[in-house]
Amino acid sequence: MGKVVWGEKRYYSSPKDDTFMHTKVRKQTQIKADYRYLPRSFFVKVMRFLFYYLIAVPVCWIITKCKCGVKVKGKKNLRKIKGGALLVGNHCNTLDPMFATVHVAAPKRNYFVANKDAVQVVVGKYFTKALGALPLPDEPRGLKNLSDAVTTLLKNGNTVTIYPEAAIWPYSTKLRPFPPASFHYAIKADVPVVPFAVTYRYAKHRPLKKKPKVNITILEPIYANKELDLVSQKKDLCERTEKALREVVESKDNVTFIEYLPKNEQ
Repeated sequence: MGKVVWGEKRYYSSPKDDTFMHTKVRKQTQIKADYRYLPRSFFVKVMRFLFYYLIAVPVCWIITKCKCGVKVKGKKNLRKIKGGALLVGNHCNTLDPMFATVHVAAPKRNYFVANKDAVQVVVGKYFTKALGALPLPDEPRGLKNLSDAVTTLLKNGNTVTIYPEAAIWPYSTKLRPFPPASFHYAIKADVPVVPFAVTYRYAKHRPLKKKPKVNITILEPIYANKELDLVSQKKDLCERTEKALREVVESKDNVTFIEYLPKNEQ
């Protein structure tokens, strides 16, 4: 492991478009409009179920506990939901999908909407597919296909995780703006949004010699206001989710390992 350096500063031009993580992919392929998100074969369904619960979940739990020392607060907020739920989190760690799967959603089956690189990285692509990655399509026509798959999963009682910030900003302690369009899945499937915040704390021993450890806070479910029209419902749901997450993500208890600043502050 390289030297741990606290207080690094990174500068961005746009909180919506800039990225600080670049996945190495040997060969880029298109996610076409007819990409098959849900398996049809009974055999494939059974094998994915077994792999998910017997291999993926235990392995992810060990990795996240040993590497990140994850502690979870608010698990009861998801347990009170009988059916499916749209999980919405801040995107500040490369292991975010693992956090959502084993520390937020479990024992529910979780899926997550991801950049297509997640299912194209060498070797790792097979693991992320089995873990439930739903890649964004390259073709606009494919968005309906993705939306239909997510709706089916949610109506069947699963959880689906989205990261409205899109790009990963490692160890970020600021919440970036959310697009209201991200919340149409919850409205279409008629399920609540459950926000969860990933924050950081000092390691117990030699804190400034180690990277910070991870806290996960699962917040109260948020339901769409059906008295509003569809556009207003998405905007309202987005604003309430963003507000709830911001209170936790940007609290003074979230320790800053890497600081992100606008370029005009260089």
